[in-house]
Amino acid sequence: MTRDERPSWQDMTSATPLSEADVPVMLGALLVRVARADHEYLAIEAAVIEEILALRFGLNPEDAHALRRRSDALESAAPETARFAKALRDLVPYDTRLATALTLWDVMMADGLSRPEEQAVIALAEEILGVHSEDLTRSPKGDRDA
Repeated sequence: MTRDERPSWQDMTSATPLSEADVPVMLGALLVRVARADHEYLAIEAAVIEEILALRFGLNPEDAHALRRRSDALESAAPETARFAKALRDLVPYDTRLATALTLWDVMMADGLSRPEEQAVIALAEEILGVHSEDLTRSPKGDRDA
């Protein structure tokens, strides 16, 4: 995806519909939003995001790094969290949204700390993504509150 082909936040408010091809960078931007919520974007958080993107989209480390960098740029220009979480909800099936919600917690815990700012972004994203709290607690990662 070239610079001109990647989605922009302007795309989300225009009449041009976003497509499934936009999902990787949008998912990455949501992960970056969680990492930046406490105003400390640590290298370990970036590494966890790259690992998540590599696993989710079958990328090699270099491509995952490039996708994370594009996601960083997209997140920097992003409006409120609700808008891009809603865009993801509209583009991806429920099971993918549930998996996305679970990966948000992985990013938050990358530095070993659970901060209120990060928790607030995750709670909003989960709500807007339309995932059910019962599904979050029943998943293998549902022990996140323990």
